[in-house]
Amino acid sequence: MCLHGIGLIKKVGSYVRKGKAGKLGGLVKDSANTLTPLLLSIKDSYGQTLLHTACQQGHADVVDVLLSLGASTEAQDAAGNTPAHLASLHRNVVCVMKILQCDHPPDIDISNNRGQSIRRLVQAALPQETSGSGPRLQGPKSPVNGPPPAALEGEVDWSKGILGGMGAREAVEHFRKMEEAWQQRLREECSSDMEDWMPEETYAGDPGTYWSGVGGTTMETEDEWADRMWREMQEKRRQQAAAESRTFASAAAAARAREQQAATNAFRAVESERILQREKAKDAEWRRKASSGELFVEAARASLGPLEPAVAHAAYKASWERLMERLRTCPTGKPLQLGVQDVAWPLPEGHAYTKDALGDVLLHGVQGPADIKARLREELMRWHPDKFSARLGYHLDAAAAPAITQRVKEVSQALTALMTGNAPSARS
Repeated sequence: MCLHGIGLIKKVGSYVRKGKAGKLGGLVKDSANTLTPLLLSIKDSYGQTLLHTACQQGHADVVDVLLSLGASTEAQDAAGNTPAHLASLHRNVVCVMKILQCDHPPDIDISNNRGQSIRRLVQAALPQETSGSGPRLQGPKSPVNGPPPAALEGEVDWSKGILGGMGAREAVEHFRKMEEAWQQRLREECSSDMEDWMPEETYAGDPGTYWSGVGGTTMETEDEWADRMWREMQEKRRQQAAAESRTFASAAAAARAREQQAATNAFRAVESERILQREKAKDAEWRRKASSGELFVEAARASLGPLEPAVAHAAYKASWERLMERLRTCPTGKPLQLGVQDVAWPLPEGHAYTKDALGDVLLHGVQGPADIKARLREELMRWHPDKFSARLGYHLDAAAAPAITQRVKEVSQALTALMTGNAPSARS
């Protein structure tokens, strides 16, 4: 018989709060398909959906049902929290894993009204190391702080702007010939002009003598005048060559600056892309570890403080699933050679296998006496020495086999004590 309206909403809400995943799935299946989106989108007075409630209560099986029906993982309540925010805040790490593993996971950097992202809250839910941390590794220097890897090769041939490409010897010879030709021309012109208007006896056959004593003043000789004119010409050429050199040097400096800037920009672009790809890879690795449970395994192993049942339970579950995957994909005839650290133990390294400690981890999230009994039977079938040997004995490393067998016995004894209520002695 189908339930509708307010009665259906109340019934669904009750099943979600109490963690009754089986009844919830059957109820939704029996109801009209058109009601499913409405049920998943309904919010309470705090703006929370059914998926918010399931994550807050830690009902991982209910989360599975709601996600399979298409519940939104990015819906935010009045405080801006998504279901993953609430699961992280209440340390329901299995619910976090299921949300991150689903086909439509939320953006892990989405923040609530207090500015807290899913990534930050998941990290805060992990147990912190009590020992001191080592020195932080320094990343590569920014290209802003160091010189760009650019260098200009070759020297500027300054003579080309001044001498037209001539060498030093060629230039000296060129100027010497020019000076001789200039002196000869002056002599010829002076001799021809003075013979027309000045008597020969005045200068006694030497035109240069006339330049001295005319009009009672001392005049420069022909050779002195020619030398002065040559010096002025040389000075003018020198100034022109200097101006050309300055122009050439300025253009060369501007070209060097442009090339250096281009090299710097190219280096910065490559470095920025490398940093972006590195951050993307780190983000993808964090998502992979968080969704597979490896993040919780590492946190549980690194924790030296009090045991965190939620984290330890998620770590144990993820480690056992990875071990079974290795077993399924192992080639025939090639044992895995498992050591002590390769076995998916229920408790992190360094914690004693007492009844209370083992019960806190293995029975985390149970839903009543029947669930407790079923959970313990499953674990006894996994850790009974004979069952363990039949499943993994062939794959144990010979040197580590005695230690692994001894610890398996301790786990089995602790499980038996949980079933009977008698606590075994703690393992040192």
